[in-house]
Amino acid sequence: MVIRFRDYTTCLSEFEQEIWILCPRCDRPVLSRCLDERLTWRIACPSCSYTQTASRLSKQRKPMPWWKGNWWTEYRKYSGAVDPLFGLPLWLQTPCCGDVLWAYNETHLNFLENYIRATVRERQGSKGNHHGIAVRLPRWMKLAQHRIPILKGIQQLREKLQKVHVKQVGDGSYSGTRIISNLSLVELSASVVAQSFAETTCSARLLDVRLH
Repeated sequence: MVIRFRDYTTCLSEFEQEIWILCPRCDRPVLSRCLDERLTWRIACPSCSYTQTASRLSKQRKPMPWWKGNWWTEYRKYSGAVDPLFGLPLWLQTPCCGDVLWAYNETHLNFLENYIRATVRERQGSKGNHHGIAVRLPRWMKLAQHRIPILKGIQQLREKLQKVHVKQVGDGSYSGTRIISNLSLVELSASVVAQSFAETTCSARLLDVRLH
């Protein structure tokens, strides 16, 4: 079966809204979240309460305490598997084909999987394509002989994500989980009140019928 890939315009920056990285204090996975129009990011570790912000604006982009040099030094040290603001190693990374397979988040993984699975990659025209991820992927990821091991690596990263999602639901690590839990309690309370009101109304009607 022929599987086609034609998305040569999507850029890496389009996956930067949420990036899984390793907390510099406890070395556990934490999300780097964009706070505005791709200018400022923030990390707030649910495990050790560490917080930090970073800005893309050149005048505000300051060195992080864990940098040995500058951002490019960290980039080379981790073979490119670092986030674009904090210079922290990405959590979603695994050795693959003698190199490192990495992704920012699940949406990024989906894009890579679609590219790797494709048996026909059609680059239509050249306008804007020089910024696309598909053009900038390293050669080892474009080789057909590496398709199976790369897909296995992507699956390994998916399993890591599934485990952390299950943990979040289990212990309420992130605020979103707490909000869902609180909403569930409110809905349950409302349901109990409604049921009690219905039972009271029914009892009153039965009593009225008996009296008459």
